[in-house]
Amino acid sequence: MGWVQASWIDQIITKTGRTVSRTPVTTTEDFKGEETLADGAAADITAVFLRKEQFINIDKHGELEEGDAYVIVADTQALLRNDKITVNSVVYRVGTVITFYGDTDNATAMYKYANLFMVS
Repeated sequence: MGWVQASWIDQIITKTGRTVSRTPVTTTEDFKGEETLADGAAADITAVFLRKEQFINIDKHGELEEGDAYVIVADTQALLRNDKITVNSVVYRVGTVITFYGDTDNATAMYKYANLFMVS
């Protein structure tokens, strides 16, 4: 029997996670194709935060490039490319977000993980 989503969230994210701040970022493009990023309102979320030195690569398919840090959140938590994660006053920008699916049916989303790049 494999992990189920509730077990994963309870055992891994809730018990080993920490409070970090997530700032949603919206992206707009002008007629020239130039992007503009706009910050939304920050909110605290629970996440497993790993600095580069602590990360054990769980990416089997090479979809996640190396980052300065990594974050794992519940699948129900909004997390998008370009969002900001703040930990101990250090701001990171979210890179690639990947959803990991359960091993029993491969249809149930278990969690999301993403690489982070230090901004300041």
